[in-house]
Amino acid sequence: MVRRLPVLSSSADEDERPAWQWSVIGVLFVFAIWAPLAIAGNWVTGRLVDHVLGGADAEELPRLIAEAPPSMRAALWLASIAAPAATYAFACWAAGALIGRFGARVTARRTAVVGGLASLAGTVISLRPSSPVASMAALGVLLPLGMLAAWLGGRFGIRLRNRAFTRAPPPVN
Repeated sequence: MVRRLPVLSSSADEDERPAWQWSVIGVLFVFAIWAPLAIAGNWVTGRLVDHVLGGADAEELPRLIAEAPPSMRAALWLASIAAPAATYAFACWAAGALIGRFGARVTARRTAVVGGLASLAGTVISLRPSSPVASMAALGVLLPLGMLAAWLGGRFGIRLRNRAFTRAPPPVN
């Protein structure tokens, strides 16, 4: 006689957690993933700016940037914007994939809401250290970027969830 352990999660519909709770968990995932990535991205951007501008003092930076050719100014602007935007997009994508995979009642639309809520929370957090105009400009970039990335991640996670529950069971000997 073969003894088998009971299976704890045999179908996708057994999750008792409401979908709105997965949204809150997803926003926390975004910040937990984004924080270390943002630190690394800012470090890389700082090294790049130091390399391009020759390790100038902070007092000399405005003058050096003003005297730089337009192509160098554009490259510096892109480098300082690209790293935070890419890390934020990846964090939203990963959070969407996680809640899409493990949240039984989560849809791709709900994961897009996670990206939007994370951008709103980031805007509220940034209101104190920066100006309201800068925070609203950041919201204009982060809101569509976060919603799109989280939606794509959610679709990926839902595909993984569906694949896990439609896989054929292992053969019984």
